[in-house]
Amino acid sequence: IATAGKNELFGYIDSDGNEITSIKYLTLNRPEDGYIICSVPARFSSELFGVINKSENTVIPFAYDEITYIGKDMFIVRAHGGKTGVINSKNRIMLGLKYDKITKDGDILTAENKNGIQSFNINELTIIK
Repeated sequence: IATAGKNELFGYIDSDGNEITSIKYLTLNRPEDGYIICSVPARFSSELFGVINKSENTVIPFAYDEITYIGKDMFIVRAHGGKTGVINSKNRIMLGLKYDKITKDGDILTAENKNGIQSFNINELTIIK
């Protein structure tokens, strides 16, 4: 696949030039495990991030300031207030949006907020909402 652009918006095309995704995204990451993190223009900020699949179905709504794929069908998301959390590919909350920072090292997530630092094993996270 290749990236195609028009009027400062981007999408993916195949080797014959056929659109794989619409050319409507401000940013478009390479697909990873079938997920594409991308952003769209937003009314009250420069852009909002979400996740689509290769069929261009929305997996994670375009409602976040930043999204990072961490594997195992999970994403670290940063909301407008700056708080981060973890959601899965079904848009279910795995770690609430209450952390200032979340990092991943192997299977361990380290989450920091005013109450201190907590560590979580990514394999042991369960849906909380």
